[in-house]
This record gives sequence, C-alpha cells and structure tokens, in this order.
Amino acid sequence: MAGPQQSMADLVRTFCGSQNHARHEQRGAIKSEAEFSKEFTRWSAEEVQQRRKSRRDATNKWRLETEFEGTWLAERGEYCMRCASGLLSSLPSVRWMGAYRWRQSLRVDVVAGLIVGVMLIPQGMAYGLLAGLPPEYGLYSSIWPSVFYMLMGCSKHLQVGTNAPISILTDEIIAPIVSADCHDPEAAQCVSATVEATLMLSIMIGAIYCLMGTFKLGIITSFMPNPALTGFTTGASGLIFTANMKHLVGLDVPSGFSFMQWSYILRHLGDVNVASLIIGLVALAILVLIKMFNKHHELKFPIPEQLVVLVLGILVTKFGELDARFGVKIVGEIPGGLHTPAFPTIGTSQMLELLQQSVIAALVIYILSVNVAKSLGNSHGYHVDANQELWALCAASVVGGLTGAYPPSGSFSRSALVATIGPGDKGSALHNLVSAMVVALVCLALTPALYHLPKPVLASVIFTALTSMVTFKEARVLYRVSRWEFALWVVAALGTFLFGVTYGIMASVASALFVLLTEQTRPGFSVLGFIQGANQFRDTALFEQAVQFPGIKVCRFNASLHFANSEHFEAKVNEALSEDAAAGKEAVYSVIVDASSLNRVDTTAISMLVTLHESLAARGIELSFAGWKSKCAALLGKFGFDSTGVPAERWYLCLHDAVIAAHTKHVELEKAKSDTQVSPNAIVVLVEGGAEAELGTEMVSSVGDLSHMMRNGSREEINSDEQL
Repeated sequence: MAGPQQSMADLVRTFCGSQNHARHEQRGAIKSEAEFSKEFTRWSAEEVQQRRKSRRDATNKWRLETEFEGTWLAERGEYCMRCASGLLSSLPSVRWMGAYRWRQSLRVDVVAGLIVGVMLIPQGMAYGLLAGLPPEYGLYSSIWPSVFYMLMGCSKHLQVGTNAPISILTDEIIAPIVSADCHDPEAAQCVSATVEATLMLSIMIGAIYCLMGTFKLGIITSFMPNPALTGFTTGASGLIFTANMKHLVGLDVPSGFSFMQWSYILRHLGDVNVASLIIGLVALAILVLIKMFNKHHELKFPIPEQLVVLVLGILVTKFGELDARFGVKIVGEIPGGLHTPAFPTIGTSQMLELLQQSVIAALVIYILSVNVAKSLGNSHGYHVDANQELWALCAASVVGGLTGAYPPSGSFSRSALVATIGPGDKGSALHNLVSAMVVALVCLALTPALYHLPKPVLASVIFTALTSMVTFKEARVLYRVSRWEFALWVVAALGTFLFGVTYGIMASVASALFVLLTEQTRPGFSVLGFIQGANQFRDTALFEQAVQFPGIKVCRFNASLHFANSEHFEAKVNEALSEDAAAGKEAVYSVIVDASSLNRVDTTAISMLVTLHESLAARGIELSFAGWKSKCAALLGKFGFDSTGVPAERWYLCLHDAVIAAHTKHVELEKAKSDTQVSPNAIVVLVEGGAEAELGTEMVSSVGDLSHMMRNGSREEINSDEQL
C-alpha cells in the first residue's frame, strides 16, 4: 500500500497507470490537488464510458460474426443436403426401393437370385477360364459388380457379371500384352501378371465410362445397328465354341484365329483325350435333357441343370480318379474367401497398351449391355436411360477391378431367365444382391469341394449357353426384307468368327457406318406424279396410277440436302430431264422440287441450288420449290437465295399451288407468243406408251379445270415416305 507521504498525484498514477497520466499531462499541468481531484473524477467517468463502449462494440462484433458464421454454415449445410438429396434421388435404386412391394416382389427376387446364383457357380468358373484367368476370378466377377449395378442401373432384369463374348474379348486383349514377358502361361508369375493386367483393364474401362457419362455419350449405341449386333453375337458364339474345344477334347491348342485352332485340332485328332470327350458329351446330353424337361413341364422351381452336371462331374471325377488315371483336366485348388481389395500394379508400357484396347472393350461392353437392357425394358414396359447406364457400368467396372473382377457386362441368357421368373412389375433389381450373396457364400465356404471339377463339364456348360446367342432365324428374315442389313449381319458374324472379337467389332461398326454414309450421300430420288382420286403426288416408279403433267417435272429428294449429297441431287435432276428428252416427251418448262422432305440444307447445298437454277434458266426451264420447312427457309433467306437464286414468289406452300402456278404461267406465255387464240389445254396426261389419255373421265381443258381437279380434296403435304 502507498504510504501517507504519497501525494494525490502519486495515487492517481498508481491507480490509473502511466497511460492515463500521460493523457493528463497532455491536457496540462494540475495546479492543485483539488483541481486534480475534479479532473480525475471527470477523466474516470470518460474512461468508464469508453471501456463500456469498447465492450459493447466487441460484443456486437462477436454477435455479428457468430450470426454470419451460423448463417454461412446453415447455407452450406442446406446446399450439401440438397446436393446429397439430388444425388440420392438420381439413383434408380432409391426410387424403386421407396416403392418396393415386399409381399409381391420379395419372393420373386429371392427365387430369381437363387436360381441365377446357382447358375453362376459353374458358369462363372467356365467364363473365368475363357477369359484366361483362374476360375475363381469368374466367381469374383459375379459378386460386387452385380451389387453396384443394382444400386445405380436402370434395368430391373439385367444381370451383370460374366459374359461369354466379353470373356473371350478380355483374353484377346490381355494375352498379347502379357505374353511379351511370359512364355509359360501356366507359370505363377505369368498368371499373376495376367490377373493384374485384367483388373487394371476393368478399372480403365470404368474410367472411360465416367468420361462418357460426363459428356452424355449414351447416344453411341446408335452406331451399332441391330443386324450388326446380332451378327456379332452369332460370330462370337462360334468363336467361344472354338476356344472351348480344347477343354472338351483335352488338347493344348495354341491361341490364334479360329481357323488356325480348328486346323490344329483336325491335325491332332489322334491325340484326343477320349475320357475328356466322353465326360463333356455326357454332361452336354444331361444339360439338354434337363433343359427340355424344364421347358415342357414349366416347373415352379426348375431343376438347375448346370448345378446337377457340376455335382455329378465332381463326384465321378473324384471317386473314379479320372484325373490321375485318364488325364482328365480338373480345376484344381481354388483359394477360399473373397479377393482382398487392392489397386492392381502393372508397368507403364503395359498400361499404355491397355489404354488403347480399353476404349474398344468399353464400347463393346456398353453396346451389348445397353441393348440387352433396352430390349428387356421395352418388353416389360419401363424406360432405360442410356446415360445412367454409363454411370452404373462405371461403378461396376471400377469396384470390380478393385475386388478381383474382370470387365463386367450384361448377360442376355441370365437376364432373360430373370425376366421369365419375374415378368412385368413383379420383380426388381434386388435379384442381383441375392445372386451375389450365393456366389460369395460359395467362395467363403465351398471352394474345397470344387477341386475335382472337370474342365470338360465347364465346356459343356458354355456350349449350352451359346444357343441363345445364335440368330440364324433373324438372318433369314433380313435376307428377305433388306439385303443391306443382311450384309451387315454377314460381315459382323464372319469377321468375329474368323478374326476375333476386336476385329469383328471393328468390321461391324465400319460396315454400319459405310451403309449410313452411302444412304446419306446417295439417298433416294423420286419423280412424282398426280393421283386424281387420292388428290396426292406419289412416286411414279411405285404407283402406276400416278401420272406426270406434260412439261412439268415434280421431283423429291428423300433426305436432307447437304455437302455430301448435293452433287448427287443435281445429277439426278439432270438425269430425269435427259430421260424425258430421250423418250421424246414434251419439253420440260418447269422443275418443281418437293422440299417437304428436306429437314436441313447447308451452304454447300444452297450454292448448288443457285448453280442448278442458273443452268436450268439457260435452257428455258423454271425452277420452283414447294413446302420449305421454316428452318430451311430461314437459312435460305439469310443466304440471299431469294435474290441470287430462285425468287421468293416461286416458294410455294404445297405442290398443288406450284403446279397450278407453273401451268398458268406457261399458258400465258404461249398465248402471248401465238398470233391466234390457243386453248389453254396444256395438261394432257401421258401414260405408258406415250399415248394421250383423259385424266379421269374428262379432259383438262383449262387452267380452271386443272385447279378444280387438283383442289377437289385435301391439300395435305406429302410425306417423305411412300404409303403403299
């Protein structure tokens, strides 16, 4: 405490501190303690007020900051909730799970999942071998890809997992890449390298699907027409049959094209393992008989023929010691449990090679899967979004690659089986989860029992599955209906069977694009005639009653007019005029183009029309148009076609107006040229043989008669397709 000798000034300094005293000194010296006390009281009150104000300002600032942070957090939280809600609502599984009918659908889904799961055990192992992998990887490919497709896919019947054509495609892609460093495919190091490259292929395919989904490239399925697709599956069935013959006959057939493998088998018929052949043929016979029994009796729970031959094959091989005594090849030891999730590791050079091949594989898998899904969706009355399927296959492929699956694809045979068990709205995609659980249970607990499974039995399982892939009946229909589409089928089938899946797909797509380009560059060109009773213009090559007006040539181009076909159009117009001149018909004074079939024109086509107009005008022929679509008319106006080419008064709404106007103008010109009055009987119909005939029952004797005849009915525009 301060002693009594301390002055008031000292007490103030001690109490208020040096800062307040400095402020006091700035205001002037204190002359007495009384004055200082008075000043001190005033300064103390000001200090208190200032400190209170500072505290209030700090409190208000804190409150504002807290409220802002709270508002910001609330807004961010609301935004995140909206994003999460939108993401979840975009998943098809969220929509159908919310309306899932447990009593009606659960039993159907469980039954379908159990049947497909049982089928997947031998089929998955067989397809795993077909892909050049150990058989357990066929089982791994039937677990997680199915689950993730169930969550994100649109089709409630599509069964995603192993697929025969994709299995053979995977082997074609991986084998050449791995064989550069491995000479013995059975060696552990080579098997490991094959597995790693295959899993990386699956992940890369998933990444490609992600890019395609981002840019909404689901439309790419349109570039694989149905004839090419069915031809591809037929050729792939022959390719798969050839690849599995080595398991049936017990020969080590080297890889190569189909004809090379068949040549090797025929040259080594003396080395065929008779025991393997007998086991395979007996298993095939049992499969066919049980399948026929199920089909004729329509059992509520059909007998699983593939599981039957699997069990019988294991028992006969184990107790008969067929592998040791007769050299029958068996599956051997299968690791128990599920594949440990891990990212595959391969070299940079191999990854670059895979990147190129993965694009082709992604397109093939996507086209096959989406076509199966759309086919089932159309049959059962629900829509399949092609872009959403990209994201579903993306998730299935990426997760599959991390969990031991080679590239997953939709299976037509298993999906069709699901559709028969749960038709219409009775089932859902939940069957994928049930089948995955069945296969997972086998991997966890039953793999030791599969040790003695003979490979000829797996080959017979694949042979029976190929029957649904052969489409010879459709080929016969295509031959009768459309030779072009039949040619697409033949190219796809033979290309795939003879040269493999990759070249088959390339040949299929190339032939489809060739047909598309041919139709666009050389579309149909029709000369139209008038049918009086129907009051319409139709193709004279298809309708005998369609007659042409003398001197007037009405023509139609059955496609959009663009740079690729503009020269073809000009050539066809000149060809039609030349044919009339060669036949000795009346000289043409007007060419009328039915523009109602032209959905689009470009600047190259407009330039061609200007040139055509000038060349026809030099020959005394007037060019007119009827039925321009508004989009085309707007482009022509911007280009100035009405000033540099055909004037706007010769752009008519319909062919009737164009023909009447052309005839009227011609009659007026003829009157002006003639010294005597001529009858405006300018329309005489020329029928076959060049004879003059009456149109209907009366001769058209005037412009009024022509107008009345053509307007005596509807004035509908003519469609681009002929209505027989």
